[in-house]
Amino acid sequence: MKDLPIISTIVPANNQVFPTHDAQYGKGGFMSVPDMQSMLNISPYRRTAGMGCLVQNGGKSILYILQPDLLTWDEFSLPAEPALIVNASISGSGNLTAEQFESDIIIVTGVLTAAATLTIPQGIFAKPIFANYTAGGFPIVVTTGTGDSATVFNQVQRQLYTDGINVHYANSDFNDIALGVNVTAITQSPRDSSKAPATTEYVQTAISDNGVVV
Repeated sequence: MKDLPIISTIVPANNQVFPTHDAQYGKGGFMSVPDMQSMLNISPYRRTAGMGCLVQNGGKSILYILQPDLLTWDEFSLPAEPALIVNASISGSGNLTAEQFESDIIIVTGVLTAAATLTIPQGIFAKPIFANYTAGGFPIVVTTGTGDSATVFNQVQRQLYTDGINVHYANSDFNDIALGVNVTAITQSPRDSSKAPATTEYVQTAISDNGVVV
């Protein structure tokens, strides 16, 4: 059968809501199928390189793109957002734009001769991973210019978040925590049979009372 020439746009008659065709009978473009096997069963006559096929896989929709060999389907995924690298060769202060601070990862490089401050605009709601990989051994303070600020020490990466005014740590880095209190164990005196932790004196007295030679 020869090709059928189309000399006008195909539209439903009388403005009906019926589709002009079913995607599964078209060639190339985009198709949606219920499972992987249905995608693999698409006829070679209906395949074109670069066509997309949405597969319903266990309740999850996965988009596949057909490669030029017309046989290989590759799962489509968006490329990971590259890290923002900021050269902060400064000794005083610098600024990050709202767009820069909204990056998923911010890596600060350069040489610092003193602690640095990076100021971000107020009104940002973001949660980036901030890495201080500068040379010089100095920390970087991240602030909006008001409210609370967060300090990221040299060769340390921390996840930060801002509520529009304050900059906080998104989670705890136990290496940075200072308890600020002295913890004293409560111990019992010799011959005290309570459940408090035993001191060296208590143990030595108990050994002596029981005639144990060590």
